[in-house]
Amino acid sequence: MSKVLSVVTVLALASTLYLLYLKDKSDDRRHSLQEQINQVFQGQFYQVGECFGVNLDDDAAYTRCMATVNAVSVIPESITTFKNNEGVSYGLIMSNLYIAMTISKNKPLIIDHQKQMYDLFLRLSGNPEDPDLFKQLKDFVGSLDKTVSPITNHK
Repeated sequence: MSKVLSVVTVLALASTLYLLYLKDKSDDRRHSLQEQINQVFQGQFYQVGECFGVNLDDDAAYTRCMATVNAVSVIPESITTFKNNEGVSYGLIMSNLYIAMTISKNKPLIIDHQKQMYDLFLRLSGNPEDPDLFKQLKDFVGSLDKTVSPITNHK
């Protein structure tokens, strides 16, 4: 009976060690995947910065920049590890920026500030967790009009 108990104990110990090994491997894979997701998010910020680095007076360039901003706004922030203390997500801010960019009266203001936006997004691509950069982006987007005028039918 004691030999059976010894064998069961050894098997239980071996199983426990194997499960701990598998958990460790799984944690490593999860960490690696999380790093890749964060890098993609940061890369998207870099692409937004780059779009603000071209002449936005050109309608095609402005439209491409809007598309780039929209692409970042649809990335679920919950899959990144970047958090903020303001209760507002990057996704919401980027969505509001996209909406503001669709309003024609905002275009001159955005173009006037494109150098600052270029610098801001390039810095955000390096450190999206910087609270000062987050606040700068939030404040700028908050200063833009996001009220879409109703469409009227002309007869």
